[in-house]
Amino acid sequence: MRRAFPRFLSSTLFIWVAFIVLFVFSGTIRHGFLDWDDNHLLLNNPHYRGLAWVHLKWMWSTIEGGLYIPLTWMSFGLDYLLWGMNPAGYHLTNVVFHAMNAAALYFLSLFLIKRANPDLVYGEDTPFRLAAACAALFFALHPLRVESVAWVTERKDVLSGFFLLVSTLIYLRGLEGARWRSGRLALSAAFYALSLLSKPTALFIPVVLLALDVYPLRRLPMNPREWFTKERWFLWKEKGGFILIALVFTIVGLFVVARKGGTPSLEDYGIIPRLAQTFYGTGFYLLKTIVPSGLCPLYEYPKQVGFWNHPLLLGGTFFAVANGLFYVFRRERPWGLITWVSYLAFLAPVSGLFQRGPQMMADRYSYLASIGWSVVLGGAVVTTWLRRTENPWARRRAALVLVLAITGVPALGMLSIRQMKVWRNSEALWSYVAARTPASFVANYNLGVVMLHEGKPWAAVAPLKRALSVMPDVLDIYNNLGVAYFSLKQHKRAIYYLSHAARLNPYLAEPFYNLGNAFLAMERPQDALECYEKAADNNPRFAAAHKKRGVVLSRMERNAEAVEAFQSALRLRPEDPETEDLLRGAVIKMNDRYGVCLLRSAPRTTAVRWTEDSVRTLFERGRSEGTECKRIGVLLRLRRALSLFEGLEGNGGSTLCGNG
Repeated sequence: MRRAFPRFLSSTLFIWVAFIVLFVFSGTIRHGFLDWDDNHLLLNNPHYRGLAWVHLKWMWSTIEGGLYIPLTWMSFGLDYLLWGMNPAGYHLTNVVFHAMNAAALYFLSLFLIKRANPDLVYGEDTPFRLAAACAALFFALHPLRVESVAWVTERKDVLSGFFLLVSTLIYLRGLEGARWRSGRLALSAAFYALSLLSKPTALFIPVVLLALDVYPLRRLPMNPREWFTKERWFLWKEKGGFILIALVFTIVGLFVVARKGGTPSLEDYGIIPRLAQTFYGTGFYLLKTIVPSGLCPLYEYPKQVGFWNHPLLLGGTFFAVANGLFYVFRRERPWGLITWVSYLAFLAPVSGLFQRGPQMMADRYSYLASIGWSVVLGGAVVTTWLRRTENPWARRRAALVLVLAITGVPALGMLSIRQMKVWRNSEALWSYVAARTPASFVANYNLGVVMLHEGKPWAAVAPLKRALSVMPDVLDIYNNLGVAYFSLKQHKRAIYYLSHAARLNPYLAEPFYNLGNAFLAMERPQDALECYEKAADNNPRFAAAHKKRGVVLSRMERNAEAVEAFQSALRLRPEDPETEDLLRGAVIKMNDRYGVCLLRSAPRTTAVRWTEDSVRTLFERGRSEGTECKRIGVLLRLRRALSLFEGLEGNGGSTLCGNG
């Protein structure tokens, strides 16, 4: 009975691993969407909302966001059907997939650790299960995972990781039995394709599988020259499907880059900076894995990128030294070289060689690359513990490793919980990044925009000005600064910044519209009218510009033009009650001829409402003024309006025709 409970506990460790991961990351379920990709990919994107044919067609043909990820879009579509636009459901899906990845990594680690230590596999396998649980928890609870889990848009990391881990497990299990070998290989390749359809990060998985054949599977010798013999040809045939799938998705990736752009050319970003960034990244992720401090959602480029930069020089030196050490000790410590090669294979698609976006590195890029180091950590735990009786040093080493494992895993969980607070909302995110990198244009600009959206213009000015000091000729900064000062009723400053924005690009509508608002607040109607007209010319479908143009024209007693402007606004936005009220007021000031024009261009119900309200207003105005002349004028207008109304009724609700 005393042995039954530990055996039961060890056989259900993967469930406990998943539960711990769910518990630690459950705090993200209370987070919202972010003004960083979440806004334009999810909040303002209606195309993914459902799994109907029209949605699936868009998902499987779009490269929105610069990647071909139809399965990730399908997961978002399912989220929408389940949760609508409630961010809690989207975050829950991310957490669940991450917990399943931890459970899958538990089984993968258990398999690899046992294969790596065949001399230690005997009797009870509880030590190996504990080591596998340690590896899975080290991977899943590490603060570097927070970005991939807490950011809804990065669903692609956890989804791609899930399919890749399942694919690798099926592949490794398929090697054990000849009966289902071919079927399992085909199933494994299918899951690999699903992984690439979620995010094309694991393009070099054939390299990883070859590395595993060397160690711990020991199906290939350490010397690559001996890999291409006739006796080992079957190993290459096993990976044929994976290689073919990787080639197809490489071609798709090149097409996406050519179609979508976003990757700098060699002229703009040469081969030396790319290599420097790649070398620095390999050391950066490994260092952050060992010492997870100073993590940041955005690591921007330095002003100059090259081997002469101090950190990049260190990165290049580390890369060279690491390659040399792992190669020299490949016989005594084969796990080192194999893990290093797998690490580089996972990092290659997200390294500086294929750079996209403003980031030099990103925590999320380590999601798959850190798997190998986690397995190595689990292997170190079990080997030091099972060999603790060999000598006194082995006992001390085992005790040290045991203490580190017991204290390290909870410490990583606490660090992840703290890091999750950075991602709770847009203000927390960009405030944190701006505080860590005060010279960051992206962080300061996004923080200013977030403050504007949250109705805090006083808090938006400072970060926007810091962004302006970094990049002084960006139109959006001047436009947003103008909007902030307008909200603060500092209209002269608003006019200064908005005028500068309009000069930077005279073919955009928004700066002229905002400038018109500032002029109108300063009681300069003619300047405001010119700005609204320019905005409407630049974007004829800008309903707000037409409406504001009508407001100014109405103030200037140019009622006919005001009616035309309000009608243009209503044609673009038919269900705007404020514009209807403004149009009704303009009609009251006009004669019957324009009333006929109104009836000709408006829907029947709207026209009748405008006519009745206008006539009632005119009649009440004439009665209150009390002069016979005015009353006669009112009666004449009333008679004319009623005749139009009867004509409208007689035509069965159709619009009127003729010259009026």
